[in-house]
Amino acid sequence: MGISTTAKCDICGVERKATNHWFVASFSKSSIVQGAACIRIYAYSLDRAIQPNAAVLCGQDHLSQWTSKQVPLLFPVRETPEVDEVRDSEDSNDPN
Repeated sequence: MGISTTAKCDICGVERKATNHWFVASFSKSSIVQGAACIRIYAYSLDRAIQPNAAVLCGQDHLSQWTSKQVPLLFPVRETPEVDEVRDSEDSNDPN
């Protein structure tokens, strides 16, 4: 049995027909720049769709949904000090 060439959207599961609005996207934490992450978006091709970590998406709406889920991975939320803590540290540094 060979590799199936039927593509399904990773968001809704619809099978790809003969339309041209499909995409393949991938997210990678490793890239040429160490520590960098990137999202790559391509027009649909079977070669790209079968790559590890590839997401097959049936249109712009689902590409947008998928991208929205990946962006927090690019820019993780960092803990920030509370406003009162910042003010307290600023007051302790004030010589007056």
